[in-house]
Amino acid sequence: MNLHGKLIFFVLGIFILLISGCATIQKNSYPSEEAYLMHLRSLIEQGENYYATGQFTQAVYTWEKALAEIDAQVYYEIYIKTLKQLASAYQTLGYVDPARRLFQKALPIIQESPDYFVNTLFYCSMADFYTAFRHAEKAQQALDLAIAQSRLSYHPQAKAIVQNNLGNFYAIKGDYNNALAAYEKSLGIITHSGENYEIISEILLNIVRVKVYRVFGKYQTGDYSDITDAFNRSYRAIRTLPEGYKKSARLISFSLLIHEFRRELNIAIRDLENTVSLIIKGEEFYYQGHLEHAVFNWEEALFILDTEKYIGIYIDTLLNLANVYQIFGNYENALSAYQKTIPLINKSSDRYRNARFFSQMGELYLFLENVKQGLMFLKKAVDEAQLVNNPQIMAQVLQKKGDGLTADRYFMGAMAAYEDSLDRIEELSQNSDIHVAALIENIRNQIKQVKKNLQQSIQQALVRFQSQNRQDVPYEDYADIIISLDDINQDIQTLLDLFKPAETEQTVKIYSQRIRKEIQTADDFLQPIAYHSLAQAKTIAKSLGNRRLLAHSHAALSDIYKENHRYNRAIDHMRQAVFYAQENNLTDILYRFQWKLARLFVLRNNNITNDSQKAIETYQMAIETLNPGDPPCIEKDPHTRNSRMSIYNVRKDLINAYPTGISFEKDIKPLYIERVGVLLSQAVHPDCPKKAKKKLTLKALDTLERLKLAEYKDYFNDECLGNNQSSLISMQCEKLATIDPKTAIIYPVFLKTKVVEIFITSDDIYLFQVQAKPEQLNETAQEFRQALENRYQELYRSYAGQLFTWLIRPMTDILQKKEIQTLLIVPDGVLRLIPFAAFYDGFDFLIKQYAIGYLPRLSGSPPQWLSRKMSIFFGRAVQNPKRYSTQTSC
Repeated sequence: MNLHGKLIFFVLGIFILLISGCATIQKNSYPSEEAYLMHLRSLIEQGENYYATGQFTQAVYTWEKALAEIDAQVYYEIYIKTLKQLASAYQTLGYVDPARRLFQKALPIIQESPDYFVNTLFYCSMADFYTAFRHAEKAQQALDLAIAQSRLSYHPQAKAIVQNNLGNFYAIKGDYNNALAAYEKSLGIITHSGENYEIISEILLNIVRVKVYRVFGKYQTGDYSDITDAFNRSYRAIRTLPEGYKKSARLISFSLLIHEFRRELNIAIRDLENTVSLIIKGEEFYYQGHLEHAVFNWEEALFILDTEKYIGIYIDTLLNLANVYQIFGNYENALSAYQKTIPLINKSSDRYRNARFFSQMGELYLFLENVKQGLMFLKKAVDEAQLVNNPQIMAQVLQKKGDGLTADRYFMGAMAAYEDSLDRIEELSQNSDIHVAALIENIRNQIKQVKKNLQQSIQQALVRFQSQNRQDVPYEDYADIIISLDDINQDIQTLLDLFKPAETEQTVKIYSQRIRKEIQTADDFLQPIAYHSLAQAKTIAKSLGNRRLLAHSHAALSDIYKENHRYNRAIDHMRQAVFYAQENNLTDILYRFQWKLARLFVLRNNNITNDSQKAIETYQMAIETLNPGDPPCIEKDPHTRNSRMSIYNVRKDLINAYPTGISFEKDIKPLYIERVGVLLSQAVHPDCPKKAKKKLTLKALDTLERLKLAEYKDYFNDECLGNNQSSLISMQCEKLATIDPKTAIIYPVFLKTKVVEIFITSDDIYLFQVQAKPEQLNETAQEFRQALENRYQELYRSYAGQLFTWLIRPMTDILQKKEIQTLLIVPDGVLRLIPFAAFYDGFDFLIKQYAIGYLPRLSGSPPQWLSRKMSIFFGRAVQNPKRYSTQTSC
């Protein structure tokens, strides 16, 4: 072998020795294996202490260091335990990519391990991570692996943890029934295997959570007591935990869940009472003969009533409404109402209500001469009525069945049905009062009287009978049948109408009272537990020195005081929460607490303490917490621009951290809009001086501009976007003075309950409230957009006229007075999708009256002419984009 070959083998040998030595270099740097293990345990415990005191970043750093030093092949169990803790900390902080890389790195080690119990814990941790971040497919794969490993381990705790994670997976998908089944199975396994209070308390808390979420907006009687019992079981389990971080955290979670449940209870009873009021008004109008008003109230009630929540009330009201439709001759609407009810009837176990429904629907089909369908539904009505021990409903159904058989010209069967119906009424009279017996006697007298008045009908029926060659029935029997069909039909209906109680009204009132009583019982039980839990959590957090838990416990107490309208105490506790979060730079929760504090100032609205101004300032603090700006080091070093940590821009990291519950539209945008709402409410106040009005409007514009910038950053996923635009409206209002005198700016603002337009000219600012609710304006704008896409019709003109009336007409006097020629629109929301140029005043389109332009925001870069050199470059780039494509960064 030549010298070159020997050199290569020598280098390879050295390389192999280095690789094999690297794995043990950390271990061999300690005098003994025991010292090495003590060092590892010390690091892991240090990380646990950091985590328990809320110092998550320090915990992450310490566990990462420990993980790098652990020999995973030798100390496999320690490695997996530390990995699980680190993954949990990553998840809490929202470090998605590091957590994903951590799991991927550990997978090869797990796949070679024979320790099925530890493997199960790893896959459960992995499934929990993917579940929390809505990666359903990967979560399912991890759960399948965890289930397979748990079967091999034969360890009850592993099986219980797997079922608990399976419940989490179902719960996040909204499959609460399967989630509850999984949690109950997990609880059963862990309870029989011994007392593990940490796992039991977690499972019981999950059971409470899923029971609460399962019935949100769908409460039925009995749900409240069931959920209250679940809260009680969970509370007892949490109290058995040793004093520490987990106990404090779970007590706070438990109290927050109580708060959420109580808030939903109040919403549920408020919605129910509104619906009850409409239904009872409809009943009153119906009995007074004002059928149009009855229809209006019942339609309104059905619109807001949750079919799943109050299925019985919904069906009764729909049946009453269909009955009035029939009276008006609006059979199409009546049939439509019945058809909408069929899926609900199929779910209903109330036989009485079902029989009534099928009976009325069958009657309608008979009236529409659809005998086949009518008889089908009448047969269903009889089947349902037979399951109810109620002669009244059976008599009514049999009477309708007689009608159907009559329409089908099966007279013998019809007669039998009518006679059976009369027997049921006689049975009813035996168990009722003298008044009913007198009514039946009156029916018999009416039958004799009506026979004299029905001779002509009998003769006509006889002609029809003979023409069809029905020789099997004697004339006398046929005449009696005809008389009985008409008389008994009419008299039974009269009896039922007189005897019929106001079912719907009584049912709704009783139902409402029963639910209110259950709510009050649940509230009386849960509220003291919530207070006690938070007091205990606060004490534990203080002993641990955990500022995060202290902040959360004060914030939760504030929420409870707010629900009870004790705003002074609520503000005191929320200020404490803000203090602890601010003191420890807990920016991910700080902005939320500042936001809540601002809302409390708005609710208290005390002029003596100047709450409006405090609210405005606190909203601004929350906005600044969300967007403190990128640090100078990131601006200078282009390689680190995209490696920004959460402390530099909380808003973006919140979106990344909590994709299951955080969204820009829901959790960030309303913060800006609420501040704008407070500012503009003060500006439009009649007592507000003109100078103060302009100042408040400029502040509102500044907030709106910041919102639009945040929206663009979120949309383009680019945090460097617009960072050089440091001066906004409130800081440089001379920008408005540069507006051309012939130009005006229209700036629509969608607030929570109204729409306001800020109208800006070169010398003044005006405010107009749009005479339409945000929902109305959104719906009209969307319909306008759809109508514009149909080139063969001019339906868009009506929408264009309505939008002109709402958005342009209020300012036409100013436009004419100032001789405005150009309108610049800064659209928001759905208004971004429609052309203002197509607005129509009844004579001309808006574009014929004004030049119209659009701005994404006021404080963006001003438009500039391109130089000749740049124009040539741009033109060539358009013709050959591949040649001129470059990677750009902010």
